[in-house]
Amino acid sequence: MSSAEGPRTQRESRAVWSVSEAITYLNKIRFDPEKEYFVFSLDPKRNPITPTELRILTSFEFEFGITEDRGILYIETGKKNYVGGESDKNNKRRDTSRLSLHTHPNHEGEATVHTPSFSDIYITDFASKNTPLVLATSEGIIFYGKPTYDPINKKAWTGEPRDLMLMYSKHYGYDIFCANLDGLKNFDSMSKPEMAAFQRRFAIETKAITAEIPWSDTKRIAEAMKIVNLGR
Repeated sequence: MSSAEGPRTQRESRAVWSVSEAITYLNKIRFDPEKEYFVFSLDPKRNPITPTELRILTSFEFEFGITEDRGILYIETGKKNYVGGESDKNNKRRDTSRLSLHTHPNHEGEATVHTPSFSDIYITDFASKNTPLVLATSEGIIFYGKPTYDPINKKAWTGEPRDLMLMYSKHYGYDIFCANLDGLKNFDSMSKPEMAAFQRRFAIETKAITAEIPWSDTKRIAEAMKIVNLGR
């Protein structure tokens, strides 16, 4: 599972007219995303996020998180493999707002993690039922939620995501928390492509993924963007 270790410093918070303005700004500066982050605020009523803008965010080397508060979208830069959790306010927006979206970036020489990760699925246990959980990658947009099916015992699942993740990984001989449990291989002993494939298989088999839309499906992408822009 990806780690959120290490506190970061908020370098700047600014209102922007569009996501494109934020993209242009970030491309002009240099900063270490593992040590500092930016927060941009945007009114989607005036200038909604476009599919092109969202897709460009997935091309950065770090994750982005987009949440909402009182009708305003907040775009936050993350780390290479994690975004959010820097403050109680950020966590509250992520778990209770009208949108909880994040990106998975492409890393050179690594497989695209085109799936909710185990960390993402673990956090679904804290999200409001009214908060859409959305993932954007270079391949498209995914909607996801708490797992609802136990593929090992072939029955509905109503328990905590963490318990199902542990049971599923143990069934296949892995410990996803890398605690050196007897008889199990540590999850991080897999290659990056294997880890991505394993997490995707879990998300599909447990029915955590509720919808998956490639960028080429412009009609469904347009409908998805209405949710991203708070119904606009």
